[in-house]
Amino acid sequence: MKNNDLDNWRREIDSIDDQIIKLLAQRIETIKKIGRYKLQNNIPPRDDKRWHDLLQSLTAKGKPLNLSSSLIKTLYTQIHEHSVSIQKKLQ
Repeated sequence: MKNNDLDNWRREIDSIDDQIIKLLAQRIETIKKIGRYKLQNNIPPRDDKRWHDLLQSLTAKGKPLNLSSSLIKTLYTQIHEHSVSIQKKLQ
C-alpha cells in the first residue's frame, strides 16, 4: 500500500464526515420543527412506538449494506436521545 493511497482514503473519509455533520445539523433543525409542533398540539416529545418502528426500519435497511444492527442501534440511540432532549427543552 502506498502512503498516497492512505492519504486519498483519509480525504474520502473527511468528505464523508463533512456530509454526515451537515445531515445531522439538518436533522436537528427538523427535530426543532417537530418539537414546536408537538408543543403546540400537546404531544409528548417521546413516542416509544415511533422509536421502535424507526429502529426496526433502520436495522432492516442496514442489513443489505452490511451494517451491523449493533452499530445502527448504538448510533441511533444516541441521536434519538439527543433529539428527545432538544424537544423537551422547547417545552
